[in-house]
Amino acid sequence: TDYGAALAWARDVCVGTHCAAKELYLFTDLQRSGLDRTPAEPLPADLDVHLVDLGQVYPENVAVTRVTPQGLSVRPGETVALAATVFNASRFALEDGPVVLSLGKEGRERVVRSSIDLDGGASGTVRFEVSDLDEGLWQGCVELEHEDALEFDNRRHVAVMVAPRLDVLLVDGEPGGSPFASETYFLETALRLAPPGDVYLDSPFEPTVVAVGEADPLTDLDDADLVVLANVAEPSAAGARRIADFVESGGGLLVFTGENVRAEGYREFASQGLSVGEIVGVGRATSLPWRLESWEKEHALFRPFNDPEHGDLRRLAFRAHTSVKPSEQARVLARFRGGGPAVIEQQHGRCLLYTSD
Repeated sequence: TDYGAALAWARDVCVGTHCAAKELYLFTDLQRSGLDRTPAEPLPADLDVHLVDLGQVYPENVAVTRVTPQGLSVRPGETVALAATVFNASRFALEDGPVVLSLGKEGRERVVRSSIDLDGGASGTVRFEVSDLDEGLWQGCVELEHEDALEFDNRRHVAVMVAPRLDVLLVDGEPGGSPFASETYFLETALRLAPPGDVYLDSPFEPTVVAVGEADPLTDLDDADLVVLANVAEPSAAGARRIADFVESGGGLLVFTGENVRAEGYREFASQGLSVGEIVGVGRATSLPWRLESWEKEHALFRPFNDPEHGDLRRLAFRAHTSVKPSEQARVLARFRGGGPAVIEQQHGRCLLYTSD
């Protein structure tokens, strides 16, 4: 190994960063071999260097290697369960090693203490439970309070988001003859992640479906966090006003278009400031389907798809889409091949139009 080149790389990283605290851990067996092959510039003066001797015959090191929550979602008042994995790299047994979980939010802290016994070279699990956490982001760490040769791996950070389910009101503009043919079937299934009537505990959404033609589906929005209009032909004037008040107070509006959506049906929406542009008509594919060509990669909506493992949005095919001329106050987040808008949002980000069903 060319240690000189490695130190030069570490120096460049530290010089290029704007972090207030800079630390370098050098793991070595303290042999001189390789140190003089590549000349290295002096390390920055504000860099704390930690030399870790790996050449000891009987090294002492115990590490917290993993912290795993029991579930992805925690509701206010529920018990938070976490499992911490501890590894004893030493040849000597660890007896009654203290392991501490600490979680804090807005100046408050919850601390749970436990302990573990480990033979040399063995791993073990410590389980923690914390009850009655209120809503918000709780941050902290699991730490093994043990002095050894490599103390920085004695701690592993963890964060727990405690939040209620988001109530999503799905307004189905074309219910269909069966649940599978309804406009909202696939969206509801994706949000619920369970068969109708069942609840998947880790789903952050609680969808409720109402069909156009029933009593005004927009009468009561008090319990909703998000309203979704799926191919709804003409929201009532009273409904548009209620949605405007709902959005103004912090609610979200997502509109999927379709064959039922026409400009004349959404004039009341425009008068309430809910429109993202002028509905021009329907663009239909002829020889080739419409496909997404570009999108805002850093927008929260599309950021997950920067990872190729999450799929390629360009593979999606559309037989038709609603042609929309965006307003000056709107922002186009995604476009079809040829430049037509696919996803448009209001500048304040509370209204989103998807120009397909």
